Amino acid sequence: SFGDELVREGVSEYRIYCAPDAIPAELTAAEELQKFIEQISGAKLSIIRTPDSPKIILVGQSERAQELLDFEDFSSLTSDEIILKTVGDSIIISGGRPRGTLYAAYEWLEKQGVRFFAPDETLVPHKKTLQQIPINERYAPALNIREILYNQISDEVFAARMRSNGHWQTISPAYGGHNRILGFCHTFDTFIPAKEFFASKPEWFSLGGDKRIGGQQQGQLCLSNREMRAEMLKRMAALLRQNPGENIISLSQNDNANYCKCPECQALDSREGSPSASIINFVNSIAEELQREFPDVIVETLAYMYSRKPPATIRPRENTLIRLCAIEFDFSKPMAAPANARFIEELTRWQQIAPRVCIWNYTANYSNLRIPHPNLSHIGEDIKTFVAHHIDFLFQEGNHSTRYGDMTELRVFLLSKLMWNPA
Repeated sequence: SFGDELVREGVSEYRIYCAPDAIPAELTAAEELQKFIEQISGAKLSIIRTPDSPKIILVGQSERAQELLDFEDFSSLTSDEIILKTVGDSIIISGGRPRGTLYAAYEWLEKQGVRFFAPDETLVPHKKTLQQIPINERYAPALNIREILYNQISDEVFAARMRSNGHWQTISPAYGGHNRILGFCHTFDTFIPAKEFFASKPEWFSLGGDKRIGGQQQGQLCLSNREMRAEMLKRMAALLRQNPGENIISLSQNDNANYCKCPECQALDSREGSPSASIINFVNSIAEELQREFPDVIVETLAYMYSRKPPATIRPRENTLIRLCAIEFDFSKPMAAPANARFIEELTRWQQIAPRVCIWNYTANYSNLRIPHPNLSHIGEDIKTFVAHHIDFLFQEGNHSTRYGDMTELRVFLLSKLMWNPA
């Protein structure tokens, strides 16, 4: 008898069961378990599609797993939530869809000593005998979207193993997919490009001094212009129709500070005490119209540079998301330090008025990507601060344009692990 042993001297009585209706990521979870158990112990466990083995690893959302668990329905799980439980001779490795079961498999493998350090560096212990570890865990990450923009995490397999699921990870359904943002950011010029419209519609673009200016690096839009708003709505709706199933779309300022100072825009901004007023007023008008056809779509916008300060009385609509950018943050000190009190005040104020707030953080030195960035010692503390402020979406922008830099592999590993579980 094998007793409580999963593998003894390279031999196992266990099988891996994956239900006939398993989704692609659950099949991948079964294959990853099979592969790494063999690498650890030499035992290659069969993957079966009927639960007819007395000793079994139940992978995914199967009826037999549900019978052994103490909750009624898998639909109660969030998309990335994991379940690990041993019941007699059964090991349950399950979770929410689409990614929970795959993440649970990686969590279980790490308990066996496997470490995913980098795309080309995985530590696999070697032991001919594996004990069946008693376990009963159910865990849902506080951060629903965890995104890291580093070259080292562009590989979909490594991204999945590190539980990173944001826009830039580009993960196929086999590894759980990812959370995409249509347009991503700085989309004013994406939807209303100056090169297409400026010559014929200069009044659509921001007024600075006595002239109109447009373009991603030069200008913004005149957000009070009704004709421009109609064209923006038409183009955003068309993009959503072309991408059914996507539920976040970006409507956000260009990457410069030349916001519109026409009389109408300036009057609203002055009354509300911030140029964010024109942006939120504009985003609200588009979000309201889009909601009629796309009730589940969230319209994301930036609170960035000149728009970081919230408006005095205007409130973002229920179907919007504010992404607050920490670009002026003193990165040599923790987010909660007195030097960064203004940022925390703005974050707190946005949370008071907006239905959703997320963070765009910076983890590399953008004056020179290859020199050190002074935040390595407190990145864990900063993530805990974000979570304490009930942020459910965190984007960490690193040195994505090169593989070289300030201990990039270590940063990717630490950021991934701490975003998954800040504790």
